[in-house]
Amino acid sequence: MAFGELRLEGERAAARMSADGNLWVTDYGHAEAPHAFHKPETGYKGDSVLAMQHHFIECLASGKPAESEAETYLRTVTAVEACYRSAAAGQPERLS
Repeated sequence: MAFGELRLEGERAAARMSADGNLWVTDYGHAEAPHAFHKPETGYKGDSVLAMQHHFIECLASGKPAESEAETYLRTVTAVEACYRSAAAGQPERLS
């Protein structure tokens, strides 16, 4: 279960995550369709936080790069901030 609904819109398609954690894709000009994926049912949110902690500890111990490094995370933060600006302005904001 999510804390609400998420919708991402691109130039050719949109993706939506419903409050129950299911994913939906809309290719513009076509009906929305479910996107099948393995959704873990164990623990809170499929134990995603626990899995992330195990992954980071393994990377620190082995020296391997993490799946999500700081540079990637900062791009995500930039996108989230753009969403807030877009909502406040009432118009889309394009990311480069």
